[in-house]
Amino acid sequence: VYKRQVISQKVKQKKDVCVVEVKVELDPSRPLAGDIENASNFAVNGQQYKFDVITREPLYVYLFSVYGDKMHIMYPYDGIKSNLIDGKLVLPNGIWWNADIINDAPESKDTLMVVFSKVKITFRSSMTRDEIYRQISSVPINARRVVYHNFVIKRRI
Repeated sequence: VYKRQVISQKVKQKKDVCVVEVKVELDPSRPLAGDIENASNFAVNGQQYKFDVITREPLYVYLFSVYGDKMHIMYPYDGIKSNLIDGKLVLPNGIWWNADIINDAPESKDTLMVVFSKVKITFRSSMTRDEIYRQISSVPINARRVVYHNFVIKRRI
């Protein structure tokens, strides 16, 4: 809930107590306008996995790969001047998400996680999963949105 405007203020002074009464008009909370679109539920090992990250207002965007107990930041990466996006996240030619199964398993369950934020968040590549979640949680809930997309990477038969 956001404060829209102050309607009235009253200060009541009593012996040892000062009471301040403030009436405000509130705006209901709304989620930030960012999402993952056009993402499949399946990917093929070793091939490009396509999806779109879209914002409908200027937001800082952080893209993570989550697999097993590991989490890796995919965007922004070194060389990105600003990750403030208004529209579609477009990666330069040669940079894409490659679906990879790390071990000899027949398939791998993975997750895309995108953090949309009104404020810049600092993530280091050496951060643990818990440290990343703590960093995200430090942003007020009405200034962030976290979106997950689960998918399975399968080996070619």
